[in-house]
Amino acid sequence: MSLTDDLEKLGVSEVRKRLSEEGFGYPDSPTYSSVQEWLRGKELDRGDSRVAELNSIIAEHARWAKWSAITAVVAAIIAAIAAITTMITATNSPK
Repeated sequence: MSLTDDLEKLGVSEVRKRLSEEGFGYPDSPTYSSVQEWLRGKELDRGDSRVAELNSIIAEHARWAKWSAITAVVAAIIAAIAAITTMITATNSPK
């Protein structure tokens, strides 16, 4: 089994813990450096997935903003029709 397999099996939290306790050797050892590289890779992967999640949230908000704008335009049109109807009715009513 490779070091990467062992790290995957342990998981990020346990690897961080063991790294801080020098469970992978001293900071200048090759194993320690390899473990740090593996952790950096995991952080980048997590960052990529967070960016994707944020992009999804932004897209969802953009859809709702579009529908809000459409609703506002429809409401303005209805209000204008109501005002015009009121003016026509007031003009045509007998005095």
